[in-house]
Amino acid sequence: MRLTYICSSCKKQNYLSQKADDRAILQKQLSSDEIQVNCNSCGKMEKKHLNKIVAVVDNRLVFLGIPLGIIATVILISFFGLIATITFSIPIYVWSYEQKKAHQFNLFRIRK
Repeated sequence: MRLTYICSSCKKQNYLSQKADDRAILQKQLSSDEIQVNCNSCGKMEKKHLNKIVAVVDNRLVFLGIPLGIIATVILISFFGLIATITFSIPIYVWSYEQKKAHQFNLFRIRK
């Protein structure tokens, strides 16, 4: 799961370096309801309220799971046969876990 925001001037999606499971934890880390952000595209500095921060699935983990699933399937198929094809679904499990975490983050809002 990655935390993102949209720049108000250039409308590009930017990623935050902070990690948190929900907005309450992010609020505790920052000790504020707002975060100072700098757009990577246009360089504009602005404050974003934590409710404007959204979580998205980290596709880097999903793409990492694809070769791991293929390698595990190839190795295990010689020992366990057809049962090893279940390991090919590793990327699907990773994606669904990331999707669930992002959904949980996006459901919780902070009072303004």
